[in-house]
Amino acid sequence: MTPALLVQSLYLVVLLGTLVVALRAVLERPVLARAFLAPGAIRLWSAMGAAWVFVLLAMAGSWIMREQHVGPVLSSVSITGLMLLMLTAGCYPAAAALDTENPAPLRSVSFFVLAIAVLLWSFTALELLRPLIDWKVKPGGFVDQVSIGRPFEFAAIAGFALLAAVAEEIIFRGVLQPALRSTGLPIVAAIFLTSLAWAVGHSGYIEPFGVKELQVLGLGLGLGYARWKFGLRGAIGLHLANNASALLLEVLLRSTEY
Repeated sequence: MTPALLVQSLYLVVLLGTLVVALRAVLERPVLARAFLAPGAIRLWSAMGAAWVFVLLAMAGSWIMREQHVGPVLSSVSITGLMLLMLTAGCYPAAAALDTENPAPLRSVSFFVLAIAVLLWSFTALELLRPLIDWKVKPGGFVDQVSIGRPFEFAAIAGFALLAAVAEEIIFRGVLQPALRSTGLPIVAAIFLTSLAWAVGHSGYIEPFGVKELQVLGLGLGLGYARWKFGLRGAIGLHLANNASALLLEVLLRSTEY
């Protein structure tokens, strides 16, 4: 078993374990079930459902236009997107209940500074590591296949990236991080372990193993801190900003190829 396959398997175990923790919390406290029908939850389900429908429509357009990588890329996107939707549905009530602290306001200098620091790390970490490690994008991998030259495919991946940002924050920073904290772990340890679990799910995109994971680990630490200080909304907003910025950068960098 390769390191990437091993950590992907561990990632799946973490996802399922988090879902079990969330569902157990809902069963033990039936009042949490009301979170499914709260106005905020309905808006969340509507937005995430719309994003997934957008992905499916873009996939259909990609198939009609016979774009080159429609099979391997988009089938993975659609299945993973559906899995994230299901996991989010199970985790949201517990995440909403655990998000009861008094977070600092998002409209603050400290949140702005944190956002800048997180985005700078996200977009420069790999280049900072290049003099130390001669890394490369894995041939034929997900990242290598993304191209604005296939607009429907790119649209599907863009929709998935934004959907995944919300889902991952609810699952990891919304449920897993507070659950680890409730065991008595210091907040630093809870943030680190949550970030480590999240990072291993992003394996397989860059060779050698460990480079992409280190970049994502740093991003996860920033998101974990945002969840602790600014609440779940702060972590979701920062994750959305990161993914949207990455998509915009992809467009700007590759637009000269066509």
